[in-house]
Amino acid sequence: MCIGQLFNSSVGSVGLLLNMTEYESYTVHGITISAIINFILCLVMVPHFGAAGVALSVSLSLVF
Repeated sequence: MCIGQLFNSSVGSVGLLLNMTEYESYTVHGITISAIINFILCLVMVPHFGAAGVALSVSLSLVF
């Protein structure tokens, strides 16, 4: 999870910038897609990898 968060913070505060420039719909779409990716990856990875699958799923959803 640390590597995923590091990547997320290295690209800057994109969501905040989009909200300040009145592109809130892009922020909503991005968060929705990320949540769907996270949910699907958790469903697939948790039965196989347990807690490590959750960490990997969260990290991958942060990157996308």
